[in-house]
Amino acid sequence: MGEASDKRPKIDVDECTGCGLCIDVCEQEVLDLNDDIAVISKMDSCIGCGDCAEECPVESITME
Repeated sequence: MGEASDKRPKIDVDECTGCGLCIDVCEQEVLDLNDDIAVISKMDSCIGCGDCAEECPVESITME
């Protein structure tokens, strides 16, 4: 697991393929699928580790 930071994930919904890998890797359960697109459902739980961005095979998640 990545280290905590002040950055938070931003999802490019045009690039997301809905594979769910980001959801599977997020230990904080911050992400969900909505209409086959990853969405941030619990931003308050996010610790900014970046695991979701690292796991995304199409690089649709960036940490900002």
